[in-house]
Amino acid sequence: EANLMAQLAHPYIVKIYYADVSDDGRPYIIMEYLSGQNLSEQYKRHPLSVMEALRTGVRLSSAIATAHAAGVLHRDIKPANVLTNDYGWPALTDFGISSALEDELPTLTTTRAAGQASAGSTTGSQSVGMSIPWSPPEMFEDDPKPDVRSDIFSLAATIYTVLAGRTPFELANGSNQAVDLMGRIERGAITPMGRSDIPPGLLAALRKGMATDRHARYATAVDFA
Repeated sequence: EANLMAQLAHPYIVKIYYADVSDDGRPYIIMEYLSGQNLSEQYKRHPLSVMEALRTGVRLSSAIATAHAAGVLHRDIKPANVLTNDYGWPALTDFGISSALEDELPTLTTTRAAGQASAGSTTGSQSVGMSIPWSPPEMFEDDPKPDVRSDIFSLAATIYTVLAGRTPFELANGSNQAVDLMGRIERGAITPMGRSDIPPGLLAALRKGMATDRHARYATAVDFA
């Protein structure tokens, strides 16, 4: 994680200052401190305004574009992984399951209990982690091969979440276990926003970013921005 994040000098990516191993063998990372709430804490308190969501989405798009230009996929973009500073500016963190674009991914073989919103799979000693509510359908395949459009899906799902006050495929009065969410994601069954102040063009951009077919999504984070 330290090696990946150290490559990414960007105002909206949490900075790594130093990484080492302590005398008793424990690895540690010294990172930028951000005092504000993460986006998950914010949207659960109240959904963001359209202007706040737009500012956040454009800034995060630039951070993700920088990561992609450096050959790094994040693979776990979600509200909890977006911290904020004293001014409310976002900063993307937790590149712990990131991969270089040319890296091979281990095969996806299993998921945890269906009631959990996160899933993991193992092949030997390696693992793939994902946060299902914001994961694109290609991550559910037996041999997942995410690309830059997979991160765009997760970013679009994150912005949708902070506007709607819930994840894009979550039903207010329905079952939202992992298997239910995965089925809706694979079908592209986005739950209506439920807000009258969202411009149609913004909704269209978010839906395109979350298209089931990755070829129908924006090709780059800059395009999405």
